[in-house]
Parts: sequence; C-alpha cells; structure tokens
Amino acid sequence: MQNHTLMMSCHSHGKDFAASVLAWSLSVVLLVALVGAQPARAESLADMLVSAYQFSAKLKQQRSVLDSTNEQRATALSGWLPTITVSPSVNASQTGEPRVLSYNQRYRTYGNTASISQPITSGGGEYARLQNADHTILAARAALLAAEQTVLYTATTAYLDVLTVRRILRAQEEDLVDLRQIRDIVRRQVSVGDRTAPEETLAAVRVASAEATLIDTRAQVKMAEARYAAAAGHPAPKELADPVPLTVLPPTLDDARKLAKSENPTVKASVFTALAARDAVDQAIAALLPSLSISISDTRDYRYYAKSQKSLNGQYPITSLTLQMSVPIFQGGSEYAAVRSAKKTARADGYARESAEVNAIANVEQSWYQRESLADQLIKYRDQLNLSKELVSAYRRQVAAGQITILEALDGFSSQLQAKVLLISVERGKALADYGLLQDVGGLTARTLELNTSYYDPIGDYSMTKWRIWGLGIE
Repeated sequence: MQNHTLMMSCHSHGKDFAASVLAWSLSVVLLVALVGAQPARAESLADMLVSAYQFSAKLKQQRSVLDSTNEQRATALSGWLPTITVSPSVNASQTGEPRVLSYNQRYRTYGNTASISQPITSGGGEYARLQNADHTILAARAALLAAEQTVLYTATTAYLDVLTVRRILRAQEEDLVDLRQIRDIVRRQVSVGDRTAPEETLAAVRVASAEATLIDTRAQVKMAEARYAAAAGHPAPKELADPVPLTVLPPTLDDARKLAKSENPTVKASVFTALAARDAVDQAIAALLPSLSISISDTRDYRYYAKSQKSLNGQYPITSLTLQMSVPIFQGGSEYAAVRSAKKTARADGYARESAEVNAIANVEQSWYQRESLADQLIKYRDQLNLSKELVSAYRRQVAAGQITILEALDGFSSQLQAKVLLISVERGKALADYGLLQDVGGLTARTLELNTSYYDPIGDYSMTKWRIWGLGIE
C-alpha cells in the first residue's frame, strides 16, 4: 500500500514537471517570435560614419604615419645630446723602451676607453632641425585630419548613393506597376474595339522599356551596396534612415571663407610644409658654418709584462679633454648645391600654400552656391511632383473612360517618374553638398559630428615620444 502511494506521488510529480517544462518552452518560443517580429531599426548616417571611422584601413595607416613622423623630434633632439661610447680592447704588443726594458720586450694589454662627446653648436643647425621636425609633425597632423575627412565624406557618399538608388528603384517599380495596369486596360479596350492595336503596342513598348530600366537600376543598387560595404566594413542593411540636416555649418559665406583659410586641413598642411621647407634652408646653411664640440676621453690600459719585468704590470690611465672647432672651407660644392636646392623647394612650397588657400576658398564658394541652387530646386521639383501626381490621377480615370490617347497617358506617367527621380537626386545632392561644405571648412570630423564612438588622439603618440631618447618598444 505504501509502495503504491509512493508510485502515485512520483507519477503526479512527473506530470507537473513535464507541464512546467512545456510551459517554459512555449514561453521561450513566444518570446523569440515576438523579438523576431520587432522591426529592425534603420541604420542612420551617423551609425554608418561610426563604422567607417572605426573600420577604415586608410585612417589607421595615416595614424601610423603620424606616429612615425613624431619620431623626427627625438631624432632632432639627438643633435643637442652627448654621444657616449665604451671601447674595450685586447692586444699583444712589442715595444722598445730602452730606459727600462730590453729592446723588443713583449707585453699584453687589456683595457677600455670611455668617451663622451658633447656638441655645443653645429652652426645653428640643431635649432633648424628641431624646428623642421616640429613643423613636419604639425603637417602630418593636418594630413591625418584630411584623411579622416576623406574617409567620412566617402562613407557619406556611399550611404547617400545606396539610399538614393534604392528610392529610385522603388519609384521605377511603382511606375512599372502603373504601366502594366495601363497596358492591361488597353488590351481589354482593344478586345472590345475601343482602342487600336498600335496603342496596345505602344503600351507594351513602354512596359518593356521600364522593365529594362529596372534591370539596370537593380545592378546600380548592387554596385552602390558594394561601395557601402567597402566604406563601412559591413553589408548595407535593408533599411536606411534619411539623413538628419547638419546644424554645424557656417551661417554665412564670409564665415565659410575664413574657416577654409584657417581650418581646412589641406591648407594647414601646406602652411606647415612651407615652414618646414624654410627650416630646411637654415639647416643647409648651417653646414657652411663652424661647429664646436667638447669631448672627454678616459683610457684604462692594463699591461702584463713577461718574466723579469712583472714589476711594471699594472694600470696605465690616459685622460684627455678636447675642445674642437671645425671650420668648413670647401666640401666639393655639395653644401652650396644643398642650400640652393632647399631655397628652391621652399619657394615651391610657398606657392603650394598659396594655391591651397585659393583652392579651398574656391571649393567653399562652389559648395555654398551649389547648396543654394539645390535648395531652390527642391522647392520646384516638389511642386512638379505634386502636379504630376494630380495629372496622373486624372489620366487614370480618362484612360479607363477612353477620353485621352494612350500616348498622353503614358507621357503623364513618364513625367511623374521623372519628377520623382529628379527630386530624389536633388535631395541627395543637397545633403552631399552640405557635407562637402563641412569638409571644405575642416569640420567633417568625428568630434565635430559628435559621433558615438571613442576618438583617436589627434597628436598620436607625440606626448610619449617628444622627449624619448632611448628604448625600442612601440605602442
């Protein structure tokens, strides 16, 4: 009786456990289904720019170039610091010292020489080298900023290209549906004698043309998505959000011009490159001037004589202090050629700086006027699209009633599609022009856009390397 009761109890608990497991499983399935049913959030332009900022190999390369350039300062500092050497030596000698030794007495020498050489001046070249290094580093920082802007602008272009061509594809698909409906209406009307066969053929031709265009546009979508993946490091998602208007653009054209001259990274790089070229001239001239250095040398020789002269064994120190001036007289003419070459390079870099400023201002003006033109076009194309929609709506009714020719109706649909495509293209152009203007004034950066990501240090490892005079490790 007790066994039977125990078995009944175990059976009851087993049923409860199975029911609990089943209920839990159903809950998990339902939860997964609900999560899967939630629409995926559309990727925004800011999201894509974050991906490009983190993924870009070009940006990583330029950051490494800056870190490498930072080492030029440590190289320049070496002209101010002493050179220390230790030279151990072992040799066997024979010498004639007639006062104390017999002729050709042999002995062995063990020793080392320690020397310190401290440059005092190299004709002022050490100052020029340090200035040249600092200006070259500043130019490399500007080049890094330019690379960042290029990466973000390329990513923006890729994003807008995918968004635009997908919207055009949808417009063409909607147009194809309309054309097929018109073709079917005309077929029915031809079958009852209300339309002619050429009208049916015309409708079929327009459908075939729209289908061919659709094939080409789908290929353009694939190509745009490939560029998106190359820029972002991941495939283009199915949904992209419309770009949010920029709020960091300069308010006036004069403000944009001023920013272009002072903040455009290409201009900044050209300015620092020109300054570095002037430093190179001073560095080349220093090779024609006297240099001065001081050195201390301490030699410790330990002599070991043979046999009867062992009493002479011991240390023989020699210490010297040398102040040396070197005055170049003639070095084959290469030093003069180096000065002339440096002057010509500085002149060329000066022209490059002027050219960079002119181009920056020209680009700003073009972007500014393009934005104004596209903003006005947007208003007109929106009006055109609204009128085209009204016209097509009327044509639908008139085609069904046989009140207009098929050619008129087809032209109406073509006008509507053209208005859609133009509007979509101008919206892309306006957004891209905004980002282009921001790039022209040096503001297309992750920091300016306040992208949700960690930012790299714009000076690289300069803080760690500017006084680093030894060590082989790198970060």
